[in-house]
Amino acid sequence: MNIQAMAAIPGKGFAVEHLKHEQLKGRPTSGYSPAVTVGDFIFLPGITSLAVGDEPRRNGVAAAALMTEGAQWGGQPIKLETKFIITKRMVASLALAGATLEDVVHAQVYLTDRDDYSAFNEAWTRHLGEAGPTVSIIPCIEHGLAPYDGKIEINVIAAKPGSAASKRHIEAGVATAFRHQPQAVKAGDLLFIPALMAADRNGLAPSAVVNPRQPHFSSSPEAQAEVIIDNITQLCESAGTSLANVVRALLFFTDIREFYPVYKVWERRLGGRPLPFSAVEVPGPLPVPGATVMIEAWVYGA
Repeated sequence: MNIQAMAAIPGKGFAVEHLKHEQLKGRPTSGYSPAVTVGDFIFLPGITSLAVGDEPRRNGVAAAALMTEGAQWGGQPIKLETKFIITKRMVASLALAGATLEDVVHAQVYLTDRDDYSAFNEAWTRHLGEAGPTVSIIPCIEHGLAPYDGKIEINVIAAKPGSAASKRHIEAGVATAFRHQPQAVKAGDLLFIPALMAADRNGLAPSAVVNPRQPHFSSSPEAQAEVIIDNITQLCESAGTSLANVVRALLFFTDIREFYPVYKVWERRLGGRPLPFSAVEVPGPLPVPGATVMIEAWVYGA
């Protein structure tokens, strides 16, 4: 089990408000709210295709998110489920706070099937646009979501309309794994950097590739971390902040035994300053062939 938590320091304008809606509620004992607002931001928890109320369903998944039973044609399953979550759940949840898809600044997406990376990105871009929010696409185990047969879960952060947290894209020539995936987004005093891998325009960065003739004279996870943190540093500088202002780092590994060399790179780059991180093992392969490390970072940048 891995638990991540964020808190708002009490103060004027920072009251936490839970927004409720009868058609979007979770189980009574779950404490689930379809949206939470605090300060300039709106937080939507992990949204799946789980059927609610009297919605038609198949094994817990809303029937509207699935292909017609018995049909071999009628769309790709991941695209149908993604469309359902965005149009039937996310849009309604954002509307509770007076927001729209245009206000989304960051998203995390968990996929149970690595073969769905590309098709998901197509569906996401169709609804969120080519200049949408940053998005981290993270693999997870099969049957690892609330609905047993669900293929995807999405959580998002949006800026309150009219607030100081308006969305601004940041670019620093950093290669991302997916077409139309933003390098970073600045919203208010936060810089969101999606889950990056050690990649260039041709795939895994050459410095991260182990020489098969001398496999014990280098550390691929360490080299991957160097490339990723270099890219995070460049994005920080482009946004007018620095690596020293990282307030949240999510480290994803296809083998958790690679954690230590990656952590040591962070420790050296931050000069021993504590790093607020979570480290999680996920199933491979990652979107970039050969990559085994992926890092998402949030940075304070007033």
